[in-house]
Amino acid sequence: MKKVNLLPITLLFIILYATACTSGPSSQETKNTTNNSPGVSKVQKPDSLTQVYNLGKRLYNNSCLPCHTTSSERTVGPGLKGIFERRSVDWVMRWIHNSQKMIADGDPYAVKLYNEYNKTAMQSFSYKGKDMHALLFYIANVNRGDKPYISLDKLPRIKD
Repeated sequence: MKKVNLLPITLLFIILYATACTSGPSSQETKNTTNNSPGVSKVQKPDSLTQVYNLGKRLYNNSCLPCHTTSSERTVGPGLKGIFERRSVDWVMRWIHNSQKMIADGDPYAVKLYNEYNKTAMQSFSYKGKDMHALLFYIANVNRGDKPYISLDKLPRIKD
């Protein structure tokens, strides 16, 4: 299977997303504008990585939360804390897209999870582009506390 280098994709995604999201003031930014001096305004622009994180959080809450925690606690499926220490970003993406295919193809970790969770296959999700990257970015950063965000290309390299 061909390995995909996610660095250029991730950087391009962050740049495009930041450009699209900061092209003009939002209604909240307009409310934060002060007019102490004529023609000068102070606008608080939200950090673009925080916007990516928040999109990922929304996607996680809508799709993943019913079966997964962001801790190591197990529910219907495994907790996601440390997933990128166990599996590569590419593996997690393929799992999200179609875990049943990975199981059928005999991926050892996929088969192990399937058997460990009473032969319950995870639902497939069709996230692509910015949504997939935002979801993965959120999962990678949710338990980092006050540490700066870590980009997907800076995650440990795991051999699947």
